[in-house]
Amino acid sequence: ATHGVQNPRVPLASAILFAAPAGPGGDASLRATDLLGLRLPGNLVVLSACRTAGGRAVGGDGTVGLVRSLLTSGAGTVVASAWPVEDKATQRLMTAFHRALAAGGNPDEALRQAMVAAAAANTHPFFWAPFQVFGR
Repeated sequence: ATHGVQNPRVPLASAILFAAPAGPGGDASLRATDLLGLRLPGNLVVLSACRTAGGRAVGGDGTVGLVRSLLTSGAGTVVASAWPVEDKATQRLMTAFHRALAAGGNPDEALRQAMVAAAAANTHPFFWAPFQVFGR
């Protein structure tokens, strides 16, 4: 588990935070600007931390933030959250999502199946609705 930090004023400073800083003055974050320097050959990146889908609309460029940086760096599809998420509910949702993927589903369908299962279990939409699929 990790934490996402959205910076609406400087969207490329939005970051994924990891455990603890690596040594004195170390930084345990991965910023949107850091992601731009990567070449990601993967088809799917899942950001299940809080507020990872946000950013700032930049005229003519769309929304700039973590998702945009990942797509620019080569990720084919990104799953990210629009608002804060709760740990246990997100764990259940992501487990169902990955099971549906493993059964041969594409990310859109796998996320839909996980959300339908959460809704059928009478889980409030706050706990499963923040996730979106971006990209292909």
